[in-house]
Amino acid sequence: MKCPNGTYSKEGSTNCTDCPEGSFADKEGSGDCTKCGEGTTSNNARDGCNYNNCRYEFNKDVVYDLSPLKSDGGPMYMVNVHKPKTKYFFPLHYYVNICSLKHDNTSCTTMKRVEDPVKSGVTIRKSVIVKTMACKRWSFDVHHSYSIGEVLNFLPREGNETSGLLVKLTGGYRCWNKFTKKYQVPVTTILMMCDLDVETGAPEPLGNSTVIDKHCVFELQWRTRYACRLCHSEKDYTQIVGECGADGTQHVTRIRQGNCRSPDDGGNAQGLSVTFRLCKTPNSNEGKQTSLDEEKSNAPLIVAIVIAVLVIAILIVFVVYYAKRNRYLRGRLFAPGKSFSKVQEEDEDELVDNMS
Repeated sequence: MKCPNGTYSKEGSTNCTDCPEGSFADKEGSGDCTKCGEGTTSNNARDGCNYNNCRYEFNKDVVYDLSPLKSDGGPMYMVNVHKPKTKYFFPLHYYVNICSLKHDNTSCTTMKRVEDPVKSGVTIRKSVIVKTMACKRWSFDVHHSYSIGEVLNFLPREGNETSGLLVKLTGGYRCWNKFTKKYQVPVTTILMMCDLDVETGAPEPLGNSTVIDKHCVFELQWRTRYACRLCHSEKDYTQIVGECGADGTQHVTRIRQGNCRSPDDGGNAQGLSVTFRLCKTPNSNEGKQTSLDEEKSNAPLIVAIVIAVLVIAILIVFVVYYAKRNRYLRGRLFAPGKSFSKVQEEDEDELVDNMS
């Protein structure tokens, strides 16, 4: 019995072991697990990687969101290659997807032998979708594609982390390196370049070159506004408040600073957004706000004074009550020049007078 997806079994072992955190196995009978790429984690089933909804966070101020470029189940992006066809050469077509291994059957397919769904024990050749994020195929053969990128890596753009990022796709067919004369795993690199003037754009050879394959390393670039970091309103916008109009409203203009994007600007390359709000006059709202602030600042002092007065009043009541209950103390408090016997004699005389 083959081990299911998300598990692996070493050669000669009959036990299936779950893939460890940060790795996955997406095929039955896997002999080991594949490590997830940089900036991603393994999913709960360990049969794939979690791409954080196609978001990459370099730090709290530099966050990229490539999710609008993801084609989940749709056609892949065709790389714009400007290379003429010659008499002895049929050009290669390259296709790219971002953050999804799912696509339709119009881009990357291949012929494989699969079990006949009708006749048991019989295999047939059938066109199947290549599970990949990047592939190449000859222009004349739509059913002969090669995977050149199955594991996604998010990496910072070297030397300029705030104007784009690097997407590296690894894994795929065994590629023959003409330079080293060896087979190796292909690598596809896509330099995601921030360009606020381009909506979606499309991948193309790096540096506007006609060469993509450099010894099994496929180098691409992609200019798009979605490769710009997300804006932070408190840091990336300047707010200008206009004068109060006759209708009691004023313009509030927000101007984006730097190469960042925000859903609030509606795709505006200049990053301008204008809103209206009620005017704030010094005699009304601002004055009320000032008085409220003063009251808030004086509140602790008022509370302290009230507490002090209450404490003093309680002490006075306690002393008076205690003095009336204690004759000696009363004599000291109310007749400090008299002796205790004299005070006691006066109290007895007063008691006799009251009885008579």
